[in-house]
Amino acid sequence: MQVIVPGDPQRFALRLVAYEPGGDRLGTLPHPLDVEVGMPLNDVPSLRFNYPADGVGAEWLAQPVEVALEYAVDGGAWVEPDGARFLRIKRDGDSTDQTRTSTYECPAWSWQLRKLVMYPGGVMSEGKRVFSAVTPGALLRTLVQEGKARGALSPALPRRGLEIDFDTTSDSAGQLWDGDKLLTLEVEPGVDLLTLLINLAEQGVLDWTMSGRTLRVFREGTVLGRQNASGGSPVELRFGRDIDEAPDSATLEDFATAILVRGEKGLAVEVNNPSAVAPWGRWETSQSQGGVSDTGTAQLLGQNALERASRERAQLTRGLRFEAARFLPFAHYRPGDFIAAPGEGGQMQALRVRQITLSVDKDGRVGGNIVLNDRFLERELRLARQAAGILAGGVGSGGTGGTPAPEPGGREPAAPQGLVVNGDAYIDDQGYPQGQITATWSPVVTDVNGVAVDVSSYELYARENRPGDYWRQIAVVDGADTTATYSPLRVGIEYAFKVRAVTS
Repeated sequence: MQVIVPGDPQRFALRLVAYEPGGDRLGTLPHPLDVEVGMPLNDVPSLRFNYPADGVGAEWLAQPVEVALEYAVDGGAWVEPDGARFLRIKRDGDSTDQTRTSTYECPAWSWQLRKLVMYPGGVMSEGKRVFSAVTPGALLRTLVQEGKARGALSPALPRRGLEIDFDTTSDSAGQLWDGDKLLTLEVEPGVDLLTLLINLAEQGVLDWTMSGRTLRVFREGTVLGRQNASGGSPVELRFGRDIDEAPDSATLEDFATAILVRGEKGLAVEVNNPSAVAPWGRWETSQSQGGVSDTGTAQLLGQNALERASRERAQLTRGLRFEAARFLPFAHYRPGDFIAAPGEGGQMQALRVRQITLSVDKDGRVGGNIVLNDRFLERELRLARQAAGILAGGVGSGGTGGTPAPEPGGREPAAPQGLVVNGDAYIDDQGYPQGQITATWSPVVTDVNGVAVDVSSYELYARENRPGDYWRQIAVVDGADTTATYSPLRVGIEYAFKVRAVTS
C-alpha cells in the first residue's frame, strides 16, 4: 500500500472562486497562470489574471461572472476578505496563441456602483437636488433606495443585487453618525453612487468597502482605521521577517514657500511660510478658491495649502515576505489600519496601510507589497479634505436655522433650512489667533405659504451664545449663493448663528 505524506501547507495562499452574477458559487478556478490584485482604501480594487482555455472552469469565464479572491493561512479555512469580489468585465486573447490563454481584467464589485445614478426628485433648486443637514447614511440610503426601486443593481429573483447594512442614524458597525458631519448639499442629477462615495471619503466624512455584494459604510477613521501600531498586540512588520524591500519615492515638485489665494470679487491674499527651507529661494504658487470672499477664510485655506506644500512628499512601499512572516495581509492587517513598520531611514513608525498589492506566479508563489503613509501625510490628507469641505460648503458642525423676520412690504420667504456652520482658526498677519466660520444652508424657493418666490439675498447673523447678547449681521450674500464666510471671531467663544432670506 502506498502512503502519501502531504507536504507542509503553504504559509499564505490565494485562490480564485467563480460565482454566478448575483447568484451562487460555481466553483474554484484552479489553473490561473498568474494573478495580480490591488486593494486600495476607499477606492475600487482591481484583479487581473491569465487563464488557459482548457483550464477547469474556463467555460464560466466565457460569459459574465463574478470572481472572488480568497486567502488561507497555514492550510486553514479559505476566507474572502472585504472588497475582494470582482466582475469579469474585460477579456483579451490572441487567436494565434496555441495555448489559447485569455487575460481577464476585473474591477471590484463596487465598480458597478457607478451604474446607479441620482434622479431628480425631492426638493429641487435650479435643477439640483437639495439635501439639508442630513447624515451620510440618509444621503446614501436615499440614493440606493430610489435606484433599487427603479431596478438599478437589482437583478430579477432569485439573483441578488446590491445590499446595504447602514441606515439614516447608524453606520454599518452600529455607530451613530457623527453629528458634527451633517451634510447640506445641492447634488446635480446624474451623479453616481460611486462618485459620491469617493468624494465623501476624500472629504473625511466616511470610510467604505464592500463585503461580497453588500456596501458597508463607516464613520471615518473607526472600523477602517484600526490603531494596531501599538498596544498589547501591535502589528509590527520587520525587515527580514515580514518585509524584504523598502523603496521610497519622494518629490519636491509641489513645494512652495508662498501662495496667492484668489477669491470672489477680486479678493487676493498672500500667505507666506517664512520658516520653510528654500534652497533655491522663494517658490510661489497660486490657488483659486471660488466662494471665498473674506480675508480670514483665504488665510486659513492658504495656510493649509502651504502646510501641505512645505516639505518633500514621500510614498513608502514595503515588499512582503510570506514564508517566515509573523503578520500577513488580510489575516492581521487590511487597508486603513495603522501598523508599525520601517519608515524612511528604517526606524519603526506608525504608518497607515493605503493599499495592499498581491501577486501569484505560474508556480503558485505569492508575492506583493503594501503602500504606506507616515503621520505627516495622513495629516496632509486631512488638511486637503478640510479645504475641500470648506470650498464645497457641504460638511460642518450641525446647527439650527433661525426663524427670519418677516420681509417688510412683501411676501415673507420661508425660513432657510439645514444651516450648517463650520468653524476654524488661523493666525492673522499680526500673529494673533482668530476664528473663522463658513456657513451653508439650503436655498429658499417658496414663501411661508409654499408659493414660489425669488430670493434676492441672504443675511447671516451671529451673537455670543449667552443670555441677553444681541444679534448682529455679519454677512450678506446674493440670492444665488447659499454659502457665507466670516472672520475674525474671538477664539474660544461659543457663538450662535441664524440666517434669513430677503426678497426684493
